[in-house]
Amino acid sequence: MTSFDAHQYAKRLIKAGTPPAQADVHADALGQVADEVAMIEKCVDTQHCQAKCSEQRIIAHVDKSLAEFREYVNARFGAQDEKIAAMKLEIIRWTLGIVLSVGSLELGIVAALLHWMR
Repeated sequence: MTSFDAHQYAKRLIKAGTPPAQADVHADALGQVADEVAMIEKCVDTQHCQAKCSEQRIIAHVDKSLAEFREYVNARFGAQDEKIAAMKLEIIRWTLGIVLSVGSLELGIVAALLHWMR
């Protein structure tokens, strides 16, 4: 941002043919406008900084929430994986039991048939 020199501006206006009183009024008015613009720029910069801070806080909150959600999902599915593994083991036990039972039954039937045929 550049600073506005009202006296220098008034001298330029007078040199260009503007009456001194009118040049002073123009210079004062333009100086006030320049001061207001500077205040607005400062306000915009402050609001921009505040918005940037708010944005960073929101991003941090979203990142934290996302991490918590991931932990929840991992814990939830981890428990489901353990249940599925236990169920698989139970199915294998039952299948093995049935196969052994059927095999024993078949062996008994064959032995009985052989014994009966003699």
